[in-house]
Amino acid sequence: MHSNHKQKRYYTISVTSNLAADKTKYYRARFNILRTCVVAAILIATIGAGLTWFQFYTIKGMSDQVGTLREIVSKQESQILELGEKNAELNSKNEILLATVGRQEIASNEQAEIDAQKAFPSAFPLTDSATFKTADEDEDTKNQSDDPIVVFSMSDAADVVASGNGTVLSVREDLVYGYCILIDHGNGYVTYYHNAADPKVSEGDEVVRGAILFVGGLEDNVLGYQITYEGEFIDPLEIMEING
Repeated sequence: MHSNHKQKRYYTISVTSNLAADKTKYYRARFNILRTCVVAAILIATIGAGLTWFQFYTIKGMSDQVGTLREIVSKQESQILELGEKNAELNSKNEILLATVGRQEIASNEQAEIDAQKAFPSAFPLTDSATFKTADEDEDTKNQSDDPIVVFSMSDAADVVASGNGTVLSVREDLVYGYCILIDHGNGYVTYYHNAADPKVSEGDEVVRGAILFVGGLEDNVLGYQITYEGEFIDPLEIMEING
C-alpha cells in the first residue's frame, strides 16, 4: 500500500545586493587601468631611455667621426703645407739649376768662341820678325807650284810656331825645304810649314797656337808657309796678322 504522505517543500529566499560585485568590478577596472598605465609608463620610459641612449651614441659617434675628420683634415693641411715648402724648395733649386746651366751654357759658348778664335790660323808663324816674299817674288819657289805660298827669311833667333790650335796631320820630307808639317785646325783650315830643321812634333800631336814646330838657326832660316781652306789653297796674307 502506498501511503499518501505529501512531501513538504521548503524554499529559502536569499536577498543579495550587487554593490559588492560592482565594487569588485570597479576595483578590478581601476586596477586594470592602473596596471595598464604603469605598463605604458614603463614602456614609454623604456622607449624614451632607448631613444635617449640611441641619440647619445649617435651624437657621440658623429662627434667621434667629426673628430676623426678634423684629424684627417689637419694631417692633410700639414701635408699640403709640407708639400708647399718642398715645392718652394724644389722651385728654388730649379731656379738655381737653370741659372747654373745658363751660366755654364754662356761659359761654354764663350769658351767655344775662344777656342774657335785660337783655332783660326791667323797668328804670325814665327817668334821673331822676318822678311817675306810671295811665290811670284821668290825665285826658288815660283817654279815649284802655282799654289800660294809665303816665304819668310827668318832671323837667327826665330822659331817656327803653329799659327793656331790644331792636330798634326803629318810630318813628311820636303824636296825643296827639307820637311813639311801639316796641321789641321778643325775648322776647314790646314796650315803647311816648310823648313829644314828637325821637326819638334809628331803626327797626331795636339798643338796650341804658338807651339814650336821647328827651332830656327843659321842653316834653317827659311820658312815656306801655306794655308788651305776646304782643300783649296788660299793666300796666307789674307788672314795672317802681321804686326810692325
